[in-house]
Amino acid sequence: MASSVTASPVVRVVAKQRVAVPRRIRGWKAGVLVVLAAVGFANVAIALLFANRAYPLTRVYGMDIGGLDRVELIARMEELQHKYKLVVKGPKAAAAYTAAELGLDYTSASSLDSLTSHHWYELPMVRIWDRVPRWNPELDQLMMSGAIDDYARKQKIDAVNAVVEFKDDRFVVKPDQPGGVVEPEAASQAVKRAALEASRSVTVPTKAVEADISGAEAGAAMRAANQILELEYRLQHEGKTFAPSKAVVAGWLSFSPKEDKQALIVSIDKAMISEYVSTVAKDIDVAPVTRVLTLKNGVTTETTAGKNGRAVDREAAVAALAQAAEQRQSAAIELKTAAVAYTTSSTRLPAVGTTGSITYKYCVAVKGVDGSYLEGFAGEVARVYADARGWSLGGKIRFSRVSSGCTFTVWLAAANEVPGFSPSVCSSYYSCRVGANVIINFDRYMGAVSHWTLSLTDYRSMVINHETGHWLGFGHLYCGGPGQAAPVMQQQSMSLQGCAANPWPLTSEKRTVANARGLSYP
Repeated sequence: MASSVTASPVVRVVAKQRVAVPRRIRGWKAGVLVVLAAVGFANVAIALLFANRAYPLTRVYGMDIGGLDRVELIARMEELQHKYKLVVKGPKAAAAYTAAELGLDYTSASSLDSLTSHHWYELPMVRIWDRVPRWNPELDQLMMSGAIDDYARKQKIDAVNAVVEFKDDRFVVKPDQPGGVVEPEAASQAVKRAALEASRSVTVPTKAVEADISGAEAGAAMRAANQILELEYRLQHEGKTFAPSKAVVAGWLSFSPKEDKQALIVSIDKAMISEYVSTVAKDIDVAPVTRVLTLKNGVTTETTAGKNGRAVDREAAVAALAQAAEQRQSAAIELKTAAVAYTTSSTRLPAVGTTGSITYKYCVAVKGVDGSYLEGFAGEVARVYADARGWSLGGKIRFSRVSSGCTFTVWLAAANEVPGFSPSVCSSYYSCRVGANVIINFDRYMGAVSHWTLSLTDYRSMVINHETGHWLGFGHLYCGGPGQAAPVMQQQSMSLQGCAANPWPLTSEKRTVANARGLSYP
């Protein structure tokens, strides 16, 4: 039997060999360590050298402050505090603000600390070469916000609504214009950022503001108004026809926003229609002639015979024209007239040729008008009566206000109350005189008439003189010629007839009054 031989395992022990590191690698690491050590040493040296100083190459607002200590910095920063200005630009205009006006304090302890106090973990060499100062000037946010809020208010541009205008016999639209408003909070942030970044100017954010009424919305009102302009309006009386021009009709129309202020509506102005009707009526009206009775030496004499006049029914004509315009219809209106009864005036005359004087006692009252207007109105009446340019004839005629027992009464009456004195003589638009009542229309007293060229005080003088002239026995007079002063007894409230507006009686008018009373007057 053959025997087998088993080989015993061979155990090999491999010794761990050391890997040799090239000398150049070992030298590189050493170099890095040396460089890092040098950099570290340099940073420590710079940190120690510039402790409590600004780092080299540091600039703020273009000014070199590198290496300055706190004392030196205070002087430089005070100079900057006074010189620096930031120009803020808005939608209207630019404004320059100093650092102090913006609430910036460059010389505060915190501001100086941000330039001279350096943290241990910062790398001075990096801080030097990036040239970006870690500067944090002290800021009074409340003061800055106040300055910018004030600027924002001044920069507001209101939006302009589109309007309808009359031009070349047509209504046209004048386009709307958007406005603008500065947003204070965003503006304050922009100004703050610009100030801290050393900017010299900044444009603040603004928001557009749209107009309430656009051109398109005004266009609808324009088309409605032009439709009214194309209609025909005629006033007729005894074969005569009066037709207003397009410019006159345009004056009857007014434009106002709806309650939501998003559109325009067209309205008919009856007061303007009344002015036109009155202009037409002056060619048709016939003024009554006042009957004048004079008492002299116990004998009553009729010095002027009375004669009835006629007047156009203005209210009916105005209502008819307004209705036609509102309904967008043409109209041919026959004017109605009514007789105007004459009135009688009695005067006691002194002996002929006397150089004496006459005193008339008058009362002042209001009707349909707040009593607070009474004394102011009485003062105006007294002023007119005392003026040498008026009916006083330089003192020959004296007007004395009394509380009772007066010869005539001067009324300040609401427009709707005026016709109550005499519907056939008075209208709600003008002033008038009925018997011993001199009635001044409150609307005219407060606003005159549109064609009056002088002051409101002059108009008041004219209308008081005119109606008092009726009480003194005068009828209406007419313009003596283009450019001449209008007689005070001309119906100047209706038309100047080519004359110049005049609040005081002419010399010829005053002489007539003097002669009728036997008074001497130059």
